[in-house]
Amino acid sequence: MAVDDSFAEFWDRMYRNGSYLELWEEQEPDPQVGRMLASLVLPAGSRVLDLGCGTGLEACAMAALGWSASGIDISPAAVSMARERSAVLGLGIDWRVGSVLELPWDDDSFELLTDRGCLHLLPHSKWPLYAAEARRVLRPAGRLLVRGCSDCGNPDFSCLSLAMLEELLLPAGFRLLECAPLQLANSRGGLPALLCLLESAHA
Repeated sequence: MAVDDSFAEFWDRMYRNGSYLELWEEQEPDPQVGRMLASLVLPAGSRVLDLGCGTGLEACAMAALGWSASGIDISPAAVSMARERSAVLGLGIDWRVGSVLELPWDDDSFELLTDRGCLHLLPHSKWPLYAAEARRVLRPAGRLLVRGCSDCGNPDFSCLSLAMLEELLLPAGFRLLECAPLQLANSRGGLPALLCLLESAHA
């Protein structure tokens, strides 16, 4: 396993005890992200994947746009909540329990990957593997929309910065298209972050 069982158990416990509600859960998708997604002009039926999908908010929002959405999270409790959310909304979404470092989909499966706060919780040593898996499942010229904390004051986060993107993600076959400051919302008022749009550069 690329991620050990204790890592999975930690995140599952955070969902089961309700900690996620205070620390990272959003009530609705960020409008800044919505505008960037709309600018991509993906046709109906495009396959999209939310990495570290949590309770399924963003995957459901993308499915509601007419895209064929999937979501993956390492926490079974989170994926169970995501399934309940999509069932209530009448949305058919492919939910999986698993690691973003070992994606259970074929090569060239998706036009778009989204990530809200998953990458910044992986140690920097794992970022090249994350990037290689993301690139593998993306179709040529597919996009990766990633948000991560840009403040390294918290030792639990791996800072997302232009320097780290250039060192660890771009060599795996991505081009940086856009990067802008963002706040990752939570009940404590949010975290300073970056919103970055990358393109798979493989032919």
